Amino acid sequence: MMIGVVDAQCTISSGTSNEVIAASGDDASQAGTTTTINGNTLTFMSTANMVGLRFTSVAIPQGATITNAYLELTASANASTTANPIWIYGQSIGNAPIFTTGSNDISNRALTNDFISWKPGNWTSGTTYQSPNLKYIIQEIVNISSWSNNNNLALVIKGVTGTNTRTAHSFDGSGQEPRLVVNWQLDAPITTSVFSSACFDSNGNTAGGTSQTKVQVVVDWRARPGTEDIILKLQGQPDVVIDPDVVSKPYTYTYTLTADGSTKTLDANWSTTTGCAATQKSTTLPSGNCLLAPCQAGNTGGKVWLDYDDDGVKDASETQGLQG
Repeated sequence: MMIGVVDAQCTISSGTSNEVIAASGDDASQAGTTTTINGNTLTFMSTANMVGLRFTSVAIPQGATITNAYLELTASANASTTANPIWIYGQSIGNAPIFTTGSNDISNRALTNDFISWKPGNWTSGTTYQSPNLKYIIQEIVNISSWSNNNNLALVIKGVTGTNTRTAHSFDGSGQEPRLVVNWQLDAPITTSVFSSACFDSNGNTAGGTSQTKVQVVVDWRARPGTEDIILKLQGQPDVVIDPDVVSKPYTYTYTLTADGSTKTLDANWSTTTGCAATQKSTTLPSGNCLLAPCQAGNTGGKVWLDYDDDGVKDASETQGLQG
């Protein structure tokens, strides 16, 4: 029987990354194949234009969960025409390079699978507007193995149809640069799976032992709090200490228990960080007489059956054996 104690979730830190465009090469516009990095405005909502926004030293630790994210743009001109949608992607890279004037510098960049569609209303010059939630885009970037805290992150904005435009200030404009705000939390989940074997005779091939079973526990973890150990608790058994500095993950620990049909509960937790206990779940151990019968003169001892799946375990469907 298998049980799962999944995501012993515990938030060990949280924060907000609040980044603004900091240099001319951190925002760019591409028209056709030509990329410009020192324009005063950024033009959106045209199929002929793409915009790239790069935010430097973004304070999001590796392994963080993004809870909210949005882009802020400040209008550089009034606009009341019906807006066509724009699509916002991330650049699919763990550390985005600066924009250059090279041909197709924005359109040649690999994009995230996730994107959002934004159809703003009327714009008033000098007013700041927020995009819809970008958390899945940012999460996809943060999940890249090469991402680390204070890396650079880029967004790419595409027009979809039409020529209706919205324009926003760039770094080289009036000092109202694009801003990216990201809320994140760093969790330390522990994932545990449990497997109970069929019962067996503790004496192996010699009769006269006790009915026993193996309970195998597979433990995985992420974002360890400091140097804390994991404490594994199985009801009625001594605590097991797992030191992530000593063992690799996922780590497997096996208990040998009496096959008495009892129900056991299991949980796992960090040694000192509170609030991380996994939800306790139950596993029922096998029961019954699993012992080998003593051999007598002229007889074959033990249990004999036709083992269809060749696993050494007498399954309920495996009923054929030797008479007597």
